This record gives sequence, structure tokens and C-alpha cells, in this order.
Amino acid sequence: MQSSIAVYKESPNEKNRAFFVTALIIPKQESTSNSYQKTNEEEIFDYLANDSSPILKLNLQTHPTQSCFMSSIDVHTNYSYLIMLPEAIAIVMAPRDGSTYNFNVSYYLSI
Repeated sequence: MQSSIAVYKESPNEKNRAFFVTALIIPKQESTSNSYQKTNEEEIFDYLANDSSPILKLNLQTHPTQSCFMSSIDVHTNYSYLIMLPEAIAIVMAPRDGSTYNFNVSYYLSI
């Protein structure tokens, strides 16, 4: 399993209630087939501290050889983001699995 954490900077368009991605920040990371570890996270905070655009937190993961699922660790990680940013989302891409799932963790956790 390869994983990525991405932070989207968003720009709301009030007319059609759409959001446009103006920047995508992917932190440096080291990974294996089963895990990943972000490195130099302070670079992300430095960038965000100097930009006043709204932020949407996205946890993006890929499961190249597995099915589409969120592990217990994934759910708990996303929960920690939801506490800080209720609009945070997680996306799991599994190219070999044609299934589509939609989970709403915040509904069950009363966030």
C-alpha cells in the first residue's frame, strides 16, 4: 500500500458553489509497500503560514493491489484531521477494485 497526504488550497466560487484547487501540496515522504512516513513536515507549515487562502485537508491513499477500504488506522487518522478541520476528507483509490464507497465518519462521531 502506498499512501500520500495532500493539502488542497481552495478558492470558493460563490456563484455556482464550486471550489477550485489553486495549489496542491504533497509532503516529502518515504514509503514501503505497506506503509509511509511523512518527512520535513515543517516545510508544509511554513508554506501555509505565508498563505491566507482557505485550506481543505485531503488524505489521499492508493491501494494498487488491494480492494478499496479504510483501515482502522486510516479512520483514526482521518478523525484526528476532522477534529481540527470538519471539512477534511479522505480518498482511497484502488485501481484493481471497481467498487465505489462513500463513508461519512463525522456523522457517526458527532463532529
